[in-house]
Amino acid sequence: MKIRILSDLHLEFQQWSPPKADADVVVLAGDIDVGIRGVEWARRSFPSSPVVYVPGNHEFYRCHMQDLAARAAYREAGIRDPRKELTQLEVHDCFSITELVTIEDLGLSDPGRAVADVLDGRYDVDGTIPCQTDGGLKCCGHPVGASGLRMVTNIICNCWGAGEAGSWSIHAWAESQPGGVAYNGVAAVSIVGLLR
Repeated sequence: MKIRILSDLHLEFQQWSPPKADADVVVLAGDIDVGIRGVEWARRSFPSSPVVYVPGNHEFYRCHMQDLAARAAYREAGIRDPRKELTQLEVHDCFSITELVTIEDLGLSDPGRAVADVLDGRYDVDGTIPCQTDGGLKCCGHPVGASGLRMVTNIICNCWGAGEAGSWSIHAWAESQPGGVAYNGVAAVSIVGLLR
């Protein structure tokens, strides 16, 4: 197997086009460009080769990875306006500020407006995009190591109506709405999943 390895291209400073090379797979080993621009460059530069992309520290400079991950997921899912197309939201809310920042990074509230949107009821169970319909992480006793499982379980119960009538299940509401569900993961990892 022929592997082409490229690293430390720093395309944020100067563009570069790779010369032709015969390779079975391309490995981009970090510091290609900031944010997801390196991934976009890889798609253009190696359209017919499998690419393994390992982000370096420069990929994280001057960007919010949750915001970038959300935009990429929306684009791949064909979602143009997540504020109108998403039907439910689950975020890792270990602290109140984490929930607010994530809502803004997902593009569902303008920067600095998440608090006002929460207070206006946008994310209530009967709001435009219900968020944390089971009360969130702290209401469930902050299950260490099971945060993601709790979020996925809540989504499944809401989508398939496993909750008691009048409780936290919004099954009928979710079925009647177009769109999907967004959630984010824990620590430095951002996972944006869109379910249709």
